[in-house]
Order: sequence, then structure tokens, then C-alpha cells
Amino acid sequence: MSIRSWVARLVVFGLLGLATAPAAAQTKTYTVDADFDTGVLDNVVHTPSNRLLLGPTAVSKTRLVWVDNTSPGSGSPGWIVRIDTDTGYQTARFDSVLLNINGQPTGAPATGNYPGRVAVDTNGDVWIVNRAYGAGSQGTLSKFSGNLAHCIDRNNNGKIETSSDVNGDHIVDPYKNPNLVPANQVEYYGQDDECILTTIKIGSPGHVPRAIAVDKRGKIWVGTWSGRTVYRFNPNEPVALEDSRTFSVNNPFPFDARFYSAATADDYIYFAANYNWAASGIGRVIRINIENLNQADYVTCSGGGGGSVYGIVAVPGTHQAWAGAYNGTGVWKINFDVNPPTCTWYNVPSQVTAMTLDFNGKIWASGYSSHKVYRLNQNGTIEAECQTGGIRPHGLSVDFDGYIWSVQDGAWNLVRFHPTQTSNNCGRTGPYDIARSNLPVPGGQPTYSYF
Repeated sequence: MSIRSWVARLVVFGLLGLATAPAAAQTKTYTVDADFDTGVLDNVVHTPSNRLLLGPTAVSKTRLVWVDNTSPGSGSPGWIVRIDTDTGYQTARFDSVLLNINGQPTGAPATGNYPGRVAVDTNGDVWIVNRAYGAGSQGTLSKFSGNLAHCIDRNNNGKIETSSDVNGDHIVDPYKNPNLVPANQVEYYGQDDECILTTIKIGSPGHVPRAIAVDKRGKIWVGTWSGRTVYRFNPNEPVALEDSRTFSVNNPFPFDARFYSAATADDYIYFAANYNWAASGIGRVIRINIENLNQADYVTCSGGGGGSVYGIVAVPGTHQAWAGAYNGTGVWKINFDVNPPTCTWYNVPSQVTAMTLDFNGKIWASGYSSHKVYRLNQNGTIEAECQTGGIRPHGLSVDFDGYIWSVQDGAWNLVRFHPTQTSNNCGRTGPYDIARSNLPVPGGQPTYSYF
């Protein structure tokens, strides 16, 4: 039994007239969009037009943020932690990969997966890339349920076993697993968690998937660093590869593209793609049409105080993006609205590893070397400098209420910033633990985290 199968209900409200005699039964057949719009759709959609289909579950204001720990110790594949954005409390902890699905190996290594960037799809499910550094180590893509209805009852016991904060201490404790505590105290299920949906190989061993994004159709995009390849997946189970393209001089393409991060807006996906390792080499941004991987162009970012590109965000309604400069300092504004496209450097006094866009159209940049987060306007002017209270901010995300979340490498925590406030360190709240608070973690504390 899997609770992925759910009942679709269409609730229709009508008026009943009073009568002194039994009324004749009335029926109505609902066949077109106008009919469906008179009711309330629950886990059904009328897309395509004039048809009623099951799912997908709409993305609602779940107020969750997901962050991974890339090195929690030798005894775990890696972790991803779910945080309630209203409270900052941990609500779940998952292994970053499944090693086996229904008895079949996925190809993921038992340790050293190094989960990287995170993306949320149009169903609210969550995708992460596992970089798996090292020759011969297989990189993967994992999918996690953002809704209990999407989890899979693999052991057919009629319930879903998944991690949670059982004792209410706001920490999901990896020590409280089925091997160490009674069943009613289990908080962490590891490889038996039924809300880890799938893990699939990305490229060949050593290809290092780093970039991930979800386009407007819900398709999943992954880019590899040493593999120099972009993949597009259909997110529906079983997850299937739709298309791929290798971007190298042998394919042909003007240069070997090493993909770092990705962002999407409208009909395009934008990749930060360097010539070499991000601490050196030339920075470039590649733009790909989401319908056709062979329709691709690029721009080179050079000059100013920058160099290579790292985190990236795209601006909806334009053909523009912003990227962080890692080999040096500052941010880049990429403009494909002009021909030839341009990449203009703006001064931010730090290496920048992550970018995001808030609901007001402001650009946010994580200052990896300055330990600050910066808010800029679309002209590249810094409007606010926000102290993180930690060191090496590495990832940024915006929640459903418009708050900006920053994850730190050195302090193993998150902080939250107000989108418009400049006083009190931009209205910063936190820190919020992503590790095991002040208690030891098996194998050591996490050392590197991403959104």
C-alpha cells in the first residue's frame, strides 16, 4: 500500500429550496472549465482544458526550508534537514541518498556523497545533487517528498515511517534511530525513511553534479562539473531522463563548460559555467532554451574585480541574471536582452557564493569571505550590508513570506533576514541549528552546507 495513491474530491456547493413535497432529484454533469470553477478542487486539476485529472498537489505555503549537511561523518551518506520557517525548528532529517531501492543498488556510495544545491519543484517535492567528489565516486540526484501524501509505504505496513521531532526539542536526532531507541521514540529512520523517494545516477563516476534547477514546466535540470554535461529530467515517478548535452570543444561547443549552479526564468535556464575550478579560470554564463538543449548561447565575464562565476539567479520577465564572483570579489549582471550579450561587474567587497531574488526585485548576495549578506538594487547598488553572526555564508533562499535565509558553513546554522529592514543587521533572527545543537554528531559536525 502506498499513500501516494489518494482520493480526489470535487466539492460543489449549491442552494436547496424548501418544498412541502418531496423534490425530484437533480443532476448535473461537470464537463468544462466553467463547471469546475464553481467548486473547490482538492488534489485535482482541470489542465488540459475541460478535463479533470488527478493531482499534482499544489505548492502551498508550507513554510519549510531545506538545507543539506555535506559531511556529517563517516557513518552517514550525508544529510538534508527540513526547517520550519515560522520557528526555525528542525522538523525532519534525511539521508541524502538511498543506497538501494527495492533491493536494487542505486549506485550511490555509502559515504562521501557531499550533497550540494537544493531545488523545490512545482509539487513541493525537493531535489538535491550529491557531488560525490573523487575519482570513481558516483554522483547522484535524490528526490524527497514535500508532502506526506507523496511518500511511499515500501514495507507495506499501512503507515509511513519518516523522520520527525518526536520529543519536541526542536532537533531531529540521528541517535534516535530504530537501532538505539524504542519505536515510540524514533526520530531518524536513515535508509528506511519512506519520504526519500528516489536516487538516480548522474553521468559517470567522477562527473560531479553541482548545478540544479526546476523550470516553469516542472522539469529538473542538472549540470555536472567534470562531466561538462547538462541533463533534463521528467520529475514524475519513475524519474526519467528526457535529454542531455555535453558542452565541450569536442561536441562541438566553443569551450569546455564546468557547471556550478543554475537558475531559471521564463523560457530559459542559466548556468554558471567556468572554464576551470571556480578559484581560477574564466567565468561564463550559458543560457539554454528549456525546449531545446541545442539552442544555447553564452557570455564571458571578465574585468573589474571578479573572474569566475559561482551562484546565480535569473530575473523573471527579462533575459537577465546575476551571478557571484568567486575568483576575486563582486557580482556580475548578465544581460541577454542585448546583442551581443553583456556581463557587467559591480563591486561587492567579498567573494560571493550564492545569489537570490526577493519578492521586491532586490538582489541578495552571500559574502563568503566578508561573512555578510548584501542586498542590492537592480542597478547593482548596495542598499544594505547584513552581518550573519557566523562565518562563510554559502547559500541563500527566500521563503513564502519573503524572508531571506542564509546558511553558514562555519557555524552549522541558519539565520533569517527581513526583506526591507536595514537596522538590527537587517532584522536578523536566529541562529537556527541545522546540526544536533550542542550535542555531538556521529562522526563529527557537518562542515559545509548549501541551499
